[in-house]
Amino acid sequence: GKLPKGMLPHHNFHVLNVWIRTGHLAITHTLNTMNKCRIGWGKVTKVNSSSLEVMSPALIYVDDILKLSEPQRITVNHKFSDRGFVEPKVNDLVSLHWDFVCDIITKEQMINLHKYTLEAIVLANLDKK
Repeated sequence: GKLPKGMLPHHNFHVLNVWIRTGHLAITHTLNTMNKCRIGWGKVTKVNSSSLEVMSPALIYVDDILKLSEPQRITVNHKFSDRGFVEPKVNDLVSLHWDFVCDIITKEQMINLHKYTLEAIVLANLDKK
């Protein structure tokens, strides 16, 4: 079908919407997979030798409606990227995918990830209202 006006198909759109159209169930496993697969973001609060603690919002269900939680503390891994080893510091903003840090990002990039994720959530919830 057609996308509502203003919607942009991007990775988080795909993660949050395609599973619905392919018959998967809205269960904990699916929510966990969507959280890991979507491009997330967060602020680094602690740096360890092979992992980071990051404050990052998560996908949650509230009364069968998909939403983003308040930021919560998660542990993620460093990652080699095409630019080399990513070495974030405390207070850096980072993008996340499958429990790995993808890159250090700007505040504007974080705002855009948040904006387009919220748009994908609105579309995912359209059939539930």
